[in-house]
Amino acid sequence: MSKRIFGLVAGLIWSSTAFAQVPVIDAANLTQAQQTAANTKQILATDQAILSNVQKTLQAVTGNRSSLAQGSLAQMALGGGFSMGQAPSLGS
Repeated sequence: MSKRIFGLVAGLIWSSTAFAQVPVIDAANLTQAQQTAANTKQILATDQAILSNVQKTLQAVTGNRSSLAQGSLAQMALGGGFSMGQAPSLGS
């Protein structure tokens, strides 16, 4: 009798694990997976735009802009021999 019960239990366990890897696709899971994929795509596009803006900002603040400056004011601003004697009078 115990062999029969053991065989029955073993058979139930074996048969239940045989179908454990059967893929199930239903409308709700498919809809959720598609929404997740769309959200992920949007997040990645936003991240790419942020990275582009950060790179442009970094280039703007670290680049050499001395070639854009002209005249004596540019030389003073860039430290080219500036002294307080060259500053205009603030009095009337």
